Amino acid sequence: KIKEDSEGIRRLYDRIVDFLANLFSSGVLTEEQANQTAGMMYILSDVERTETLCSEATEALKHSFEHKKKFSSEATNDLSESLEMIENMYKEAMRMIKTGNTENAQLIINNKDKVLERTIKMRKNHVKRVNKGDCEAELTNEFTTILHSFERIGNSCANIVDAAVANVTLKSFFREDEIKEAEEQENQK
Repeated sequence: KIKEDSEGIRRLYDRIVDFLANLFSSGVLTEEQANQTAGMMYILSDVERTETLCSEATEALKHSFEHKKKFSSEATNDLSESLEMIENMYKEAMRMIKTGNTENAQLIINNKDKVLERTIKMRKNHVKRVNKGDCEAELTNEFTTILHSFERIGNSCANIVDAAVANVTLKSFFREDEIKEAEEQENQK
């Protein structure tokens, strides 16, 4: 299911990039819209990279299941907490692009650093568990692949936030009444 979703996301990404490139080259955009379009293409590359990294992490998990290998409960908890952190970062970065509200930008940048610190600690803990016999050494490749994916997703979230801070938003593509409606919907959440 995840692989199918990933392929669908990739097709959608390709279509959006083609559309933006055609829009950009058509000469019908205002200067602001052209700048925003270029910024959106930058953001799309990070969104696509995130999708690819999620697929890599999923494949690593799938490989461990297919070989009847299980992560320890400690590793599973650490992975779950890290995934939740990454998911929240991604949601917040996307919110910033939609609304232009970047008041939490520094939080995302700080969390990117926390994800890195966390994955370094998780690698060390994995080695300790392997040495104690609490974790299977055969899972090291899968575990480190997942951790590496988390780190890079954190970097992509920070890149998206950097673009939002540089005023790359979806706002220039909508009428003022549409922007207000989107902001009102965001405030209701």
